[in-house]
Order: sequence, then structure tokens, then C-alpha cells
Amino acid sequence: MKYPRLLYSVAILVATFHSILFALPARTPSRFDATTPLKDHQWNVVLVEFQQDNTPVTTGNGTFLQEWDKDETYIFDPPPHNKRYFQSHLISLSNYWHNVSDGRIRVDTSMSLILPVNNSSVTLSREMRYYHPAIKPDSVDYKLAELVYETLKSLKNDHGVTDLSKELILFHAGVGQDFDFSDMYDPTPYDIPSFYFDRDFLEKYLDPGRMILFDDLGVERGIVLPEMQNQLDYNVALNGTVVLMSGFLLGLPPLYNTETGRSGTGIFGLMDQGSNNGNGLLPIALSAFEKEILGLIQPKYIQTSGIVSMAPEETIRIPLSSREYFLVEYRRNTGFRLDSLYIVNSIDTIPENKRYKTYLDALKYLKELGVNDYFVNRVTGVLEYVENYNVSLPGTGLLIW
Repeated sequence: MKYPRLLYSVAILVATFHSILFALPARTPSRFDATTPLKDHQWNVVLVEFQQDNTPVTTGNGTFLQEWDKDETYIFDPPPHNKRYFQSHLISLSNYWHNVSDGRIRVDTSMSLILPVNNSSVTLSREMRYYHPAIKPDSVDYKLAELVYETLKSLKNDHGVTDLSKELILFHAGVGQDFDFSDMYDPTPYDIPSFYFDRDFLEKYLDPGRMILFDDLGVERGIVLPEMQNQLDYNVALNGTVVLMSGFLLGLPPLYNTETGRSGTGIFGLMDQGSNNGNGLLPIALSAFEKEILGLIQPKYIQTSGIVSMAPEETIRIPLSSREYFLVEYRRNTGFRLDSLYIVNSIDTIPENKRYKTYLDALKYLKELGVNDYFVNRVTGVLEYVENYNVSLPGTGLLIW
């Protein structure tokens, strides 16, 4: 009878934590492999721009942002969005996985991964709005598959690329259609959503003649991401979106309902709303369930009744039946509830002089206290390193999966 009470208390924590609602991707892997061995990853990164336009239904003009408009008040991911900027995000991605896996998941961050090598980007022959018509789902999926195909076709025909990594990361100009603004008017409904693609998806929407290109280049799967997530006067960092989508490349399943978008694990699961903690700046560290799938932990089995002592980061597995079990982990944050340092939470009993306008300001305060180090690249403005991603946990205690 104690288990439902514990699970209910966790749900209360989810409900009281502040974060902009991430509209989680519907295009995810159709299957995942929990037995994939740990290995080093080399992901080619491709930069994609569109024909310039001045339509108000998409964000930007189809090319990568080079400077803020004079009235912009955004803090995260400042321009210019060039190869150095995207390299910085790749470093941030690499540092995240190195941190949360105790160095067992490594991502190559060599500059040679940014393509095309001799140009700033691939430039497609169509405007951005063409690839997300926002009508029937099948029509949208067809256009997204076409975006991937035309990008690779240009790489081969216009830039002489003959071989690519099996897994790709595509960054396109513009902002992602990735957040739930259902309570307000969205002036840019034709922005492109972040999505995962694989052979199953591509073969459904591209004819066999086009699929030959993927065979020639050796591409099997990938993810498509925007250049930034700042939008509608919200400061939203790209870091969390990049980490979430890369989780699909590593073999992690979504921890939310891909049909409805309904959250399953909330802020505690990376492959759910936890990727957007701290307005996307501070994706949560891996849960015990995600670590077990990746082969990073072997939980201690508890099969008899009695008192069990747990150390920080330890995980135990309690069987309930032949098909069900609890994973229990002891997680520690930095001793501070980061969200309480953020000015949005006016109901919290934090003195006004200890409230901060952005999560970066709150991180600076924690660094000054010596409890959580971080690093922002001064040239690119990208947060590349955080010492402890559990800083976005509401508190220290048990999580039950």
C-alpha cells in the first residue's frame, strides 16, 4: 500500500515544477534495441538553408541568423549562427553524454564533421514553408522526408560528398515548431518541427529510385533540428532539444505518448519533458530506466523483504510479477532547487535579492557558491558544460520507475 503513495508524491513534484511545455516529437524510432553495445559515435553534421523569403508564417528569412534585430531581448544562443556556433552545440552534446554516462558514451567533436566542408551550408531550392505545410499528417511527413532527401542530394551533386556517417544531424535555418502555444496565437505555424528519420520512415514516403541515394551515401537514420528555439519573446535554449533528439540515435525510446504528446515521466525523464528543464538549458541527467536501457547500470535485485540502504546514484530492482518491476534510484541535486532561484516563481519564499532573471544567472550564483560549475563559450554564447545536470531536480530523494 505504500507504493501508490510514493508514486503520487512524485507526481506532485512534476506538477509544481516550472518549464515551458515542450511539444514532444511525434516522429520517433519505431523500435529500439536495449542490447546495443556502448561505442564511440561520429555523427556528420549538415547545415541547411532555404531560399530567402519575407513570409510572416515562418520564423526568419530562410537563412541562418547573423545578427539580432535591434528590438530582440533573447539571451540564449546568440548569432552569428555559423559553423563555430554549431560546433559549440556539438561540444555541448558531447559533454552532456560524457557527463551522464561517466565517460562511457563518447561523441566525436572534430570540426571535420560540419558539412559541407567548403561552403557555409547546403542551400535548397525551395522556401522553408514548403517543407511543413501544416495540413494532413501524411502530407507533412512526405515533405519532411523530401527535406532530408533534397539535402543529401545537394550534398552529393553540389558539394561532392560521396560518403556519410550512418547517423546524421541536420541543422536547418529557422526556429523549431516544437513548443505548445495552444493557449496563444502562433504566428509562424509553418516552422519545421524537430524529427527523427530512419529507413522505415523514408521508404514510406520516398519512391525506391530516391532511396538509392541513401544507399550510395551510407545513411541509415538521423535527426533534424532548428538553429535555435528562442521564440515569441521566450528565451528557450537549443541544448535540450539537441540532447533529446540525439537520445533516439543512441537507441532510447520516447517516454511520452507519441500519438497525443501526453507526458509520461515529466521533468524526471530525459526522453520526455526533462529534456526541456531550465527552459531547455539544463536537460535532466539520465534516469535509472534510461541508464538500464543503454547498459550503463546493472540494478541490484531485491527479492526478499527487509530494510534496504541506498547510496546516491544506486539503483535497486524490485520484481512485482514476471512482467513488471520497480526501479528505485536515489538521486541528489546540488542542494538548491534551481527553479526557486528563477524570478518566475513569485510564490517561493526566496528573498528578492536572490531571484535571477535567467537560468544562466542562477547557474552563476551556484558556481559562486562552489556547488555546480559550468562553462559558456564566450564566442558562441552556447552553454557547453555543466558539472551536475541533476541541478534541475526539485530536490534530493527516491525516484520510483
